[in-house]
Amino acid sequence: MSSHTNDTQPVLVDASAAAANAKRDSVVDDVFDTVTAWAAQGLVVAKRGLEASAKWLDAQAKVVGELANKLGTPQH
Repeated sequence: MSSHTNDTQPVLVDASAAAANAKRDSVVDDVFDTVTAWAAQGLVVAKRGLEASAKWLDAQAKVVGELANKLGTPQH
């Protein structure tokens, strides 16, 4: 055990406690990294879905526009 001083009181540092905290931080970091990777992957999938939807909506808009043009012009 070593002793470090804080501004007002000495702080005792136990090597095993420090190792346990480092391990805990490591687990937290691992979980955070995993969740961040899953979120990034989810955003990529969502982007692809939105791009596919945009293409489909664009095609539907063209069909509706062509139909509006046909209905709007009198046929003699």
